[in-house]
Amino acid sequence: MKKDKINSLKKGIVFFGAPGSGKGTQSALLSDRFRIPLVSMGQLLRTEVSQKTKLGEKIECFLKKGEYLNTLDVIEVLKTQLNKILDTWVILDGVPRSIEQAEAIEQCASVTFLNIEAVIFLKIPPEKIWERIQNRLSCVQCQKDYCYKVALCKNCGSIKFAKRSDDTEETVFRRLHVFNEKIRNVLDFYQNQKKLYVLQADRPVEEVYLDVLSCVKILVQEKSLF
Repeated sequence: MKKDKINSLKKGIVFFGAPGSGKGTQSALLSDRFRIPLVSMGQLLRTEVSQKTKLGEKIECFLKKGEYLNTLDVIEVLKTQLNKILDTWVILDGVPRSIEQAEAIEQCASVTFLNIEAVIFLKIPPEKIWERIQNRLSCVQCQKDYCYKVALCKNCGSIKFAKRSDDTEETVFRRLHVFNEKIRNVLDFYQNQKKLYVLQADRPVEEVYLDVLSCVKILVQEKSLF
């Protein structure tokens, strides 16, 4: 990856989609290939919960209800994480999830925070979502999700995995309902900016990933990413 001069303004590639759409898998593949830091909002929030911080207690209530954390808290968590990253480019998984979050990030871009360059929307039929999530496990140590069986966490090296507490059928479908209520405005927001790429995600991981690379190649040519 080209080592640009370090700048407080980050450029983001966002993976957006319903629970179980493959955001975590595809964002990790892209991050590994091009060595772009990956910020997983869900992983960050679950870490806060596991560490029993004051914010974590608040987050846990929202997660169990299948609801979104309020925008101010999400932006604060995101800012804290981005301040730890020296690279100019980042990959974002799980944020923004609502038009309020998208607009808040847009407003912050004017004060050297984060500028979204591309949004890759992974579209998947509802019937496929629960099928995938039933098999999902999370690393006990770092909270990284896996939708396939692994013996060792690629992120932290832990060998301990467990079902996520918010991966019950009731909570998953409540989260899906919330997602569907908010999705249209977010997609329109980025479509109007000509930053949106829509990919059909109910296919083998390798096929979806090839399409992701095609989207990024367009970004590479226009933005000189690599």
